Amino acid sequence: METTQFDYEVQEDLMITERAYIDEGASPEELASTDEVVLMAESTGEERYGVAISAGNLRSGPTVSYPEVHSFVAGARLTIITPGNTRTRVRMGSRTGWISNSRLERIEFHGRAISAGNLRSGPTASHSETHSFPNGAYARVVSVNGTRSFVRMGSRTGWMSNSRLAFIERPGRATSAGTLRNGPTASHAEIASFANGAAVRSLGINGRSFVRLGTRLGWMSTSRLALGSVIPTIPTINRINQALGRGADERQVTAITRIVIHHSANPTNGTHLNTAAFENTWRNLASMGAPNARGGYHEVVLSNGNMEINMQDRRRTWGAAGQNDHTWHICLTGQHANGINNISQTQLNSLANRIATAMRRFGWTSANVDRIVRHRDLPGQATACNDVNVANVRNAVRALLG
Repeated sequence: METTQFDYEVQEDLMITERAYIDEGASPEELASTDEVVLMAESTGEERYGVAISAGNLRSGPTVSYPEVHSFVAGARLTIITPGNTRTRVRMGSRTGWISNSRLERIEFHGRAISAGNLRSGPTASHSETHSFPNGAYARVVSVNGTRSFVRMGSRTGWMSNSRLAFIERPGRATSAGTLRNGPTASHAEIASFANGAAVRSLGINGRSFVRLGTRLGWMSTSRLALGSVIPTIPTINRINQALGRGADERQVTAITRIVIHHSANPTNGTHLNTAAFENTWRNLASMGAPNARGGYHEVVLSNGNMEINMQDRRRTWGAAGQNDHTWHICLTGQHANGINNISQTQLNSLANRIATAMRRFGWTSANVDRIVRHRDLPGQATACNDVNVANVRNAVRALLG
């Protein structure tokens, strides 16, 4: 008899990590294998996902008289093949067996698309495409049929190929103090308490959310859970009261549709370069007839990763010609263009942090990371600003927001 082991696959994106939830190293195809389904006449062919809420053993048959064939830990992910009154036939990785219903809960797992593709109206390639999704799209995984899983993507549902799907644990935080329970109802026993702001990792949802709190696994009220990491605080210098253009024209924050990344284009390094140095340039533009001199950036990332906050979100800046009614601007000191890159990893980490923080203020989610662009990506901009890897930035922000 073998015991399930858990590995966590770590992917680095600007030093922000997200853990893919892998059961025994099984591939999505192994997890969705239908070899055993045909043996069960009562099986419908469509299987639900579930989770073991306590450690135990799979047995070769549906009663305790059958031998144990596999041990599992609390939190083990499984596929439900055949429900029973007291035991259920399940698949864990490449193994099948019967689990006590007292140890089992159905659940919708968190998943992420690992490549772009399409949802279909049914579980085969002959069914029509109903929705296209990008690489990284979040999905709640409901059930599996053959090599496809039935998922929820926002308000849409459909079937996606398991080869495009990875299970994940989503970072989250408690929005109020509460208790962790050993099952998904209020009648289940309390096993731990948590404080407001406590960091958790959410595996999935079944009314309540199934989470990791430190080394404990249990259920918490979904109303007490906000998905997304507790974003670390970065040292900041508030220049709003002295920044150039602090009384600039206003727009509604709800009008913002893009977050724009800039660099200062300093070819040596960003040391000692700050917003005040930029403001002389903007003042010169004003002296040449440009009215209402103002700064170009809402925030600036200094060479040490610290921040300068210059303009309130509602202020229009001089960030990008013809685009300032609906853009929010952040600048890295240093150069990342024309073969020169002196932007530090510390700066890139701070960049992702501040963009994620701004997105939360705007009411955006990880589904909106495609709104993060570089200056040169905006229409009508004759600029080389810049060569920052925007895909990496989006991935880092997505990991922070959950």
